[in-house]
Amino acid sequence: MRTGRITRVLSGLKLGRAVRRYEGGKMAARVIMVRPGSPAARAGLKPGDRIIAAGGRRIRTPADFRAVMNLSLPPFDLPVTFIRNGRRKTVTLCIRPIPGLPPASAQVGAQVVPQAAR
Repeated sequence: MRTGRITRVLSGLKLGRAVRRYEGGKMAARVIMVRPGSPAARAGLKPGDRIIAAGGRRIRTPADFRAVMNLSLPPFDLPVTFIRNGRRKTVTLCIRPIPGLPPASAQVGAQVVPQAAR
C-alpha cells in the first residue's frame, strides 16, 4: 500500500480446502472454479487442481494463497505450483490491477468457499 490506496487484483480462482491429501500426503488448496479470461484461466489452471505453492511459499489452505496475493504490489507475476492427475506442474499467473475499479476497500486475491462438513 505504498500509494496509500488499495489496488484491486483478481486471480480468477475460487478455492476450497482439499478434501483428501494429494499424492505427496500434504494438504493443498483445491481449485473449485476458474473465471474465464482471468489470470488463472490464461495460465491453464482447472477445477480439481490442487495448489501446493505460490510465490515460493507452501500453500495448505485458501487463506495461504490469499496471503501470498496480499503480499505483492501489482502488477506482478506469481508462480503457482499445483498437482493435476498426480503430476506436479508450475504456471505463472500474470496479476494486474483491475481496470475501471476505484481504489477502495475490496476483496483482494482468491474467492474462498468453505468446505462442507462431512
